[in-house]
Amino acid sequence: MPTTQSPFARNIIICLAVVTLAGCNKAGDTQSAQILDSEAQAAADEAAAVARAAQAHLGTSMSDDEILRAIGADPAKLKLTRTDVGNGYIASYTNETTNIELTRSASAGISVSRMKPADQQGKWFVKPKSP
Repeated sequence: MPTTQSPFARNIIICLAVVTLAGCNKAGDTQSAQILDSEAQAAADEAAAVARAAQAHLGTSMSDDEILRAIGADPAKLKLTRTDVGNGYIASYTNETTNIELTRSASAGISVSRMKPADQQGKWFVKPKSP
């Protein structure tokens, strides 16, 4: 025997379904917005690092020592740990007060990250020369 629903009950069920579906869509929109925000932040961070490298007059033909001096570090006071990777290397320059990581590759350019001292933290990025 079929049951009958009042128009009020049917409207409540329809409203709940619409709200539920709209909420699901909003969650997807929020995730998409977060992904776009993180991509935009990454692009802004890279642009700032490129500008900082240009301001320090960094170039792909510079030696690591020249780059370190350009960002205010004394290479003679730093210990080098180097790891070869792909078509380049990662060089860590450290002492008790300084921590700088320099990554160099023909295809990716030069990336410098200074983690210590805290008041001199920064990132520099030199894009590779075009072929």
